[in-house]
Amino acid sequence: MKNTKNLSAQLSNSDSEFLKSALFLELIGQEPITINRAFVDLTGNVLSALWLTYAMERERRSESEDFFEILMSSSCCTKDTGITRAQQQTCRKTLVDLGILHEQAGQGRIITYRISKRRLLELLQQQAMPLASAMRSAATTSVAAAAH
Repeated sequence: MKNTKNLSAQLSNSDSEFLKSALFLELIGQEPITINRAFVDLTGNVLSALWLTYAMERERRSESEDFFEILMSSSCCTKDTGITRAQQQTCRKTLVDLGILHEQAGQGRIITYRISKRRLLELLQQQAMPLASAMRSAATTSVAAAAH
């Protein structure tokens, strides 16, 4: 709090107004970061889930039924998500290890990423199995109770 008072004392009224305006624009000028919650459980961590969500939002039209194809630079990802380059490498390694992500070097700093639709769906289905079993069990119990 002391530093804030010192900063305010150092700024003229017009500087202070510019700073308030800049802070406001910084706050509302950036889109919120969204994340697919199911990807957190799937990948085991929030950053990998955020990277996967972000990559899938950037999908370009893909003719393939097997893959989502994404062109993305690490600097663009950092700018939009706040995930550092080193963190992105860890995220991608996690996704490669899960069999979800395949990387292909592109021109310059842009890499083509391919996300396996089949593998992603397979892992999401495995993840949903306990819930599906519980729902089936609850439905069976309800039907049996109604019959008596």
